[in-house]
Amino acid sequence: MLILADDLGKEQLAMYPGVAGMKARTPVLDSLAREGLVFDRTWSMPVCSPTRASLLTGRYPFRHGVTNIVPPKRTHGGLPTSEHTVFQELKARADGPFATAVMGKWHLGDAANGDMNSPARFGVERYIGIAGGSIEDPYSWNRHINGVKGLCSVYITTEITDQALAWTRGRETPWMLWLTEYAPHSPFVEPPPHLLDEHRLRSLCDDPSELLLGVAAIEAMDRELGRFFGGLSPEVRDRTLVLFLSDNGTSWEMVNDLEGKGRCKRTLYRPGIEVPMIVCGPQVRKGRTDLPVSVTDVYATLVEAMGGVLPKYQDSHSFWPVLLSRNGRNGRDQLFSERGPISVPGGQVGWAMQVGRYKYMSLASGESHLFDLRRDPLEQSDLLNGQVTEKERALVDDFERRYAQLKAETL
Repeated sequence: MLILADDLGKEQLAMYPGVAGMKARTPVLDSLAREGLVFDRTWSMPVCSPTRASLLTGRYPFRHGVTNIVPPKRTHGGLPTSEHTVFQELKARADGPFATAVMGKWHLGDAANGDMNSPARFGVERYIGIAGGSIEDPYSWNRHINGVKGLCSVYITTEITDQALAWTRGRETPWMLWLTEYAPHSPFVEPPPHLLDEHRLRSLCDDPSELLLGVAAIEAMDRELGRFFGGLSPEVRDRTLVLFLSDNGTSWEMVNDLEGKGRCKRTLYRPGIEVPMIVCGPQVRKGRTDLPVSVTDVYATLVEAMGGVLPKYQDSHSFWPVLLSRNGRNGRDQLFSERGPISVPGGQVGWAMQVGRYKYMSLASGESHLFDLRRDPLEQSDLLNGQVTEKERALVDDFERRYAQLKAETL
């Protein structure tokens, strides 16, 4: 089971106490963190669609072609049907295919071009949710059920949970569910009162700010996740591998003022691309790890966990050995993130890479930045701002060489 939150940064989760921010009360996610392995250094892409495509294919955006947000009502684009997803991999298993479903936000192609990029084209048997990237009202939204659209008046987080429970209940064959939450994406409105505790309801009466409404959406999502897990039989719950992460960092409406409004979703700074991730389930050890992990690695990890053949290309590195043993390694020595030409205004276009303690950003504007994250975790002191040393020039050259090599690989 893959759970993807939308615009959830590490700032809002208590399991990341070293990251400043207003923490949501998330007892269910906290329980998953205690039961499993918390990842401290997971990179996504700066925006939604590229991350989703990379999760499913195990490939970087410049390879699968979804380099930025898939805009609404377009007649082309989205995830190419030539791409092979983890759903298709699991359905092709010789020893019996997995049942597959997506519940929630797709955002890899909408209905403007028919079903060209629909989940059904990528190995998904059952799909219920929204095809595009956003809705105007979480209480009144267009719901797609395997391509058939109709108005839904149930709070979106509740409806997604209801449908996920209905699909998994009583299912005897192995399954993979992608529960792709809408929370805490805008618009920021108050969730149903029964999904919030009295403390949060009182605080919203005093201060109905976007930050507090976003935190409330996280808490409502957490409560609905608790309802979902409570609806699984103990036997199914005990043998289900659960991965929870976010598609990108915190939105600009909710970003922590300490990091500045320019350090958030749509940027290549840490608050934009370093996302929370928890994995728990059978055989998964407890604790936390700071080994570097990319969202592309989810593909290879799920394939290996289910006994499949690992891909030969190197965008996706399985972290299954890391889940099993404290001494496990994933073979990843660098992290990479990118955002292509802007379809939605705001943020940065370019790429970023981290190797060890150093991180390099190369932007389409012509700017470049180099940070020593060990000494400067908030990325406040650009090593290229001022007199550049020979060592720093060598670091830049190495990053540029690595990037050129990555782009030159034919996978």
